[in-house]
Amino acid sequence: MRNPLTFLRTRLLERLAMNSFVAADFEKSAVYWRKLARLTPEHPGVHYNLGLVHMATKSYEEAEQAFQAERVRQGETPPLLKVLAELAFLKGERMEALDFYRKAARAEGRLSKEGQLLESKIALCSDDERFGRALAATDDFEAGCALMEDERFDEAEKKYQRAAEADPTHFLARNNLGVIAMNVQGDLKRARAFFEQADNLIDHPLVKANLRKLSHLEAEEQRT
Repeated sequence: MRNPLTFLRTRLLERLAMNSFVAADFEKSAVYWRKLARLTPEHPGVHYNLGLVHMATKSYEEAEQAFQAERVRQGETPPLLKVLAELAFLKGERMEALDFYRKAARAEGRLSKEGQLLESKIALCSDDERFGRALAATDDFEAGCALMEDERFDEAEKKYQRAAEADPTHFLARNNLGVIAMNVQGDLKRARAFFEQADNLIDHPLVKANLRKLSHLEAEEQRT
């Protein structure tokens, strides 16, 4: 029988870790995930989430160690295969990324939206030139995010456009173009086009939330 105090502490650490991650306080989030890993090392998702924190801070070697620890304990689950593929992609390891994307696609199936996105990732990683352009798109996207934080929206938009053109699978670049169109430019029609492009690539809560907000603004606009 599980110790009730361990259970409560586990739940508390999970909540603190996730709240810190959402708030982009990755250093604090990593502290909580490490504590949780020491407390319950076999708990599903502990090492996986620690790896995500390390990915967010570009600590790729630490991320790989955490993901491999999850792999040993939980096996090659579809979410883990996908994040291992993304990690290899970010490290510029094309063939390793291709291998993990293929494994993830087999596990996911090709009929779902996620499966179709994985097939697009496989096509991208199968070509050295396309892979190089997509890798460069990551830098443009990050530069766009930094410009967004500084409220330099015109410059950010150009960076996101470059990222979206270079990487047809980059749903976040399309989402952020939609955010600029909706919140800065007030161009709801253009915002919908970008959000729907992102939504066609993947079912993601951030994109879904923006589509709901956009629908609300569209309804308000029709009433005026």
